[in-house]
Amino acid sequence: MLNFSFTYNSEDIMENTDKKTCKMCYMEIPEKAKKCPYCHQWQNKFSMICFHPLFAMLFFIIPYCILAPLFFESIFYEGEPFSEHKEALKIIDAVMNFGELAGCQQKGKYPTVAIIGKIKNTGDIYWKDVVIEAQIFNKDGKLIDTKQQEQYKFVVLANGESAFKLSFATEFPKEEYNHFKIFIRSAKDLRARF
Repeated sequence: MLNFSFTYNSEDIMENTDKKTCKMCYMEIPEKAKKCPYCHQWQNKFSMICFHPLFAMLFFIIPYCILAPLFFESIFYEGEPFSEHKEALKIIDAVMNFGELAGCQQKGKYPTVAIIGKIKNTGDIYWKDVVIEAQIFNKDGKLIDTKQQEQYKFVVLANGESAFKLSFATEFPKEEYNHFKIFIRSAKDLRARF
């Protein structure tokens, strides 16, 4: 059976290790120490930079700087301007109907006119908040009534059709309302946030 025993002196070990002096507190520290165990001062600039908390934050800041513009662009995206795509929206199958609506605070009914039709979208963009204007003319071609209305919660599907209705009280006898014209004045891209 082999028996080993070692004897050593701790002072010999301390003498054999290489030492250096801390640049801040001037205490003796191990040669390979990156940080002083006494005053916690970094011993070289490279270590100070690499182990600084701000350097670690760069791993979060750099991806944020790259992704933030994409994120904010999607939040504040204004959509495609209607003026560049208005030719894609066309009014089809529009008719003018007359009716009566019961008054809320008065007895009887008051006459109304309703223009009902469809909007055909030949483009690839979904449109919302469509503003439709109706112009109504008499037999002589004189403009006698008009109505402009924003169709909230109204979406015109891409490459599809959507129905609409403009209804309002008449101010002239029914016989005066001879023909009409319909215009799409504006719309917003459905992808627009605001």
